[in-house]
Amino acid sequence: MENGKILPLGTLFRLTQFKPERLAFLHEVGMNACQFCGIDDNYLSGPEGAENTKRLADALEKYEITPVSLFFSFPSQNWSPDRSVNTVGMTRLSVRANRFASAARQMNWGLKHFGIRHLLCHVGFLPEDETEFAHFIDDLREFCRLARDNGQYFLFETGPETDLELKKCIDMLGLDNVGINLDPANLLIYDKTEPLDFVESLGEYVLGVHCKDACRPVGGALMGKETPLGKGDTKFGEVMEKLYRKGFRGPLIIEREIPPGPEQDADIRAAMTYLRELRSSLMR
Repeated sequence: MENGKILPLGTLFRLTQFKPERLAFLHEVGMNACQFCGIDDNYLSGPEGAENTKRLADALEKYEITPVSLFFSFPSQNWSPDRSVNTVGMTRLSVRANRFASAARQMNWGLKHFGIRHLLCHVGFLPEDETEFAHFIDDLREFCRLARDNGQYFLFETGPETDLELKKCIDMLGLDNVGINLDPANLLIYDKTEPLDFVESLGEYVLGVHCKDACRPVGGALMGKETPLGKGDTKFGEVMEKLYRKGFRGPLIIEREIPPGPEQDADIRAAMTYLRELRSSLMR
C-alpha cells in the first residue's frame, strides 16, 4: 500500500458503476485513494440514498481506499466542441441555477459522509461577452463562498480554457479556496496551453492532478486524442517534476476515458507502474 501522506495514488470512481469488486481491483493494483464522480439521487436522497451511501462507505473501508476529491456530475450534458450546443458545466444561464444547486447537494454529501474538501468540475465554455462573463463570476463566487464556509476548495478542471483565461477567473473571484485540478491531457485535447507552460504560469494553484495523456488534434480534427499515460505528448513526467518543485504533494488520480473492461484495466495497471516509478524518483 502506498504511503497516503504524499502524492497518494488513485483513480476516478464512478458511483453510477459502483460494484464492490471494482474497489477490490483498485486495492489489488495498489491504490489508496479515489475521486468520486457520477453522484446522483441514488446516493443523495431518501432512505435508499442513505443505504447506498452506507454500502459505499463500508466497501471503501474494507478495501482501504479514501475518497480525496469529488468531481461534480450533471445529467444530460452535451460535450460537443461546438460552444453553441455544448451544455457542460455551469456557464450556460439556462442550466446555471439547477447546476449550482445540484453541486451544493453533492458537496455537502461528500463532506458529511466522507470529509471530502476538494471539489472540481469543468465549468463550461466561458462567456465571450464581458458582461455575461462578469455575471457568471459573480454567481460562481457565491458558490465558492459556500464551499469556503464548509472548509472546502473549488478547483477548475482544465479543459477549453487557456492559462490566462483561468488566471482571470481566479483573480476576479478573489477567494483563497479556489484552485485548479490539472488535466494536462485536456490541454492538448482542446489544443490549448502547453502543459509545461501551464505549470510555469499557474502551478501554485494546482491542488489536484488527473493522470491522463493525449495528443493535439491533427488533420483538421476539432479535438485531440487521449492515449495511455506516458504514451502521449503531455510530457507528464516533466510536468510532475515541475509541479513537485513548486510544492505540489496532492493526489494523483488516474483517468482513462475508454469503456470499462480489460483494456481500461490494463491501462490502469500500467499507469500505476508508471506513477510508482515517477513518484519514487520525485521523492528521492
